[in-house]
Amino acid sequence: MILWRDGKFLPSGAMVSADDRGYLLGDGAFETILVKDGAPAFLAPHIARLNDGLSVLAFEQPIDHADVIAVTRELAARNAIAGAAALRLTITRSGGPRGLAPPRQNTCEHRMITLAPLSPSPDAALTLALSDCVRAGGAATSSFKCIGAYGEHVAAKIFAQRRLADDAVMVNPFGRVAGCTAANLFVLDGARLLTPPPAEGALPGVTRAVVIEEARAAGVAVEEIPIAPQMLEGRRLLVTNSLIGVRLAQLGAPRADAAGDELARAVQSAYRYRLEREFDKAGGK
Repeated sequence: MILWRDGKFLPSGAMVSADDRGYLLGDGAFETILVKDGAPAFLAPHIARLNDGLSVLAFEQPIDHADVIAVTRELAARNAIAGAAALRLTITRSGGPRGLAPPRQNTCEHRMITLAPLSPSPDAALTLALSDCVRAGGAATSSFKCIGAYGEHVAAKIFAQRRLADDAVMVNPFGRVAGCTAANLFVLDGARLLTPPPAEGALPGVTRAVVIEEARAAGVAVEEIPIAPQMLEGRRLLVTNSLIGVRLAQLGAPRADAAGDELARAVQSAYRYRLEREFDKAGGK
């Protein structure tokens, strides 16, 4: 696989500097973006969230949309990737003495973009396991994808694997639902969608925002409220992120009739339609 790093196209085995603070301390941020035929979807909100995160970490150089678009198309061509793909944009820095404090000068900010083929998501509902792994709302790094903040997410994923579940539900410090390891969570409550707000630990996800917007435009009530774990039991759920889109889920083994939920199908259909419009727009650039 060919990747892009700091302006150069390199083989995937390219070495990371021994003083890279992203490798040593998790000092950096990333975005994962769905790509189709070399065109990234919803790039503007992804880059906005990334740049907000870089500002929190006092990185000096924001990411430019045009650069990402050009590199993505070139990576798709060099790696002969057609159709759906997962783009990973990672920003770290190096330089300065050891320790936590970022160097005041002689800092080198590193940018890396990788692109990998993406298999279609199956239609089967996901199984979720309720973990006690914590994702804290209100933390400085909770509003973006900070590399150093993902240790708890990895632990939650291991928890799910050991229970033969597809993913784990993470909670906030008060024991209420925050989301999944790499996805936002919605509860189907009659004709309503319920989802925890960012203050409860939910990542302000790009797909989450699109789902909320499209659902409300269709007249579906969406409420951002604190959600106790008990509210997940026996209910149909939706998990959302950029790569899987909108997937049905259930705490424990899915019910046989879960795939027939009318509201879930309507939300999934609205999201797919919006995504296709986004790709049509992105492909025309």
